[in-house]
Amino acid sequence: MSATTLGKLDAALEWEPGSASDVLRGGTPKPRRANDGVASLGPDGVAVALRVVLDLLGISRELDTIAREMKDARLEDLARRLAVALRPMYGEYVTRLFEENKRENGSLSPVYAVFSELLDEPAGSDDDEDGKERLYRRWLAGREIDADQGLLAEFEARFSRRQQ
Repeated sequence: MSATTLGKLDAALEWEPGSASDVLRGGTPKPRRANDGVASLGPDGVAVALRVVLDLLGISRELDTIAREMKDARLEDLARRLAVALRPMYGEYVTRLFEENKRENGSLSPVYAVFSELLDEPAGSDDDEDGKERLYRRWLAGREIDADQGLLAEFEARFSRRQQ
């Protein structure tokens, strides 16, 4: 076996460097110590200030406008991909904000006007959960949505749970 292959075995088996070679000679492997030369991936998420998210959304919209004006397919694709990548950053926040500001009898909170562009995005999505979340936000805002009775009942139940 080559030194490269032995090194890959050490890494994959989480052994100290040289352990695979030792095993080939009849020795025993030495387990790698925690954080010994291994990069930590850190937390799964980080808090991002709303101001930063709004700045990024503004840049995304500006890029989209420029791409459409220039009729540049590559820029349009980049703008679309950026918009999709940003959705998880603001989606949960906007959903909770809408839940907190939902009013009965069709009376809309002024908060919806601030996010009206997000409500105007197409509801379709490659990700079913993302598309459903967009429909839920529209429902919270009192917008007309194309949904069957089962989905509407699911939205009612979800909203009711958030109010408890």
